[in-house]
Amino acid sequence: MIVLLTPFIGIDYPEFNLSIESKLKQRGIKTVHVVSPSFWAWRENRVKTFSSKVDLMLCLFPFEEKLLRENGVNSKFVGHPLADKIPLEIDKQAAKKSLDIEEDIVITLMPGSRRNELKYHASIIFEAAKKLSKELHHADQRTVKFIVPTQFPELQDLLIKEHQDELEKYMFLDDASKAIPASDLVITKSGTSTLESAIFKKPTIVVYKMPTLSFYFLKVLNIVKTQYAGLPNILLGREIFPELIQNEVTSENIMTKALEILNHQEVTDQTIEDLKELHHSFKKKFPCPQVS
Repeated sequence: MIVLLTPFIGIDYPEFNLSIESKLKQRGIKTVHVVSPSFWAWRENRVKTFSSKVDLMLCLFPFEEKLLRENGVNSKFVGHPLADKIPLEIDKQAAKKSLDIEEDIVITLMPGSRRNELKYHASIIFEAAKKLSKELHHADQRTVKFIVPTQFPELQDLLIKEHQDELEKYMFLDDASKAIPASDLVITKSGTSTLESAIFKKPTIVVYKMPTLSFYFLKVLNIVKTQYAGLPNILLGREIFPELIQNEVTSENIMTKALEILNHQEVTDQTIEDLKELHHSFKKKFPCPQVS
């Protein structure tokens, strides 16, 4: 018979780990769960079950600790790992040099981290990039390099198929952490990439499309409880990153938002300052709490 003398620590994957933690807690074994489920965004009633499953919930975002404690869950904010990994000051020129980029403007494009997301975002974002490149060149002769960090080779195939004449303006990488620091702007599908972009202090346009029927049910059933789609906007309670959702996701709208950002340096400077404060608020808090 194996007896656990130390707490069981489950990391993320709440559907799996919380079920294990619940059974262990019933047997008197201390349980710790790392990364609070996003109950504040959807399926909010889940929070009422957490105290019966875990002895301690460790949170990545400051506001989660307060919300969990209000619902009777022993919790502690410990900081987000990206906040310590990424420096507060980003050397954009050094990042551009490391990638041998000489163009005036660098824009990172992230249409999705799952294949089913690509079909809703990739073609529109590539079309927006083409329009944006032409507009920047026509208006003031600025050159642009687009970086696409992706694990999906079909994205490059799509670009070859639809925009063969634009290939020299693109760079494909397998690591977003190399692309984003070199960028003046990020255009990304809503998701964890928006947080990475925020911690790198990059102005960002957030887009998101899904099947029309799915979007309809989300709205009618009021499943999503947050006002915004991008995590930095949710955390700050305001739209620091412009959002284009569902029918708003068009190449023309993306281009317009991008030009508004690229042509107004004072707005960009303020966004960067706000993101520095957000980054600082995510940094780790020590010591790590004891399980009681």
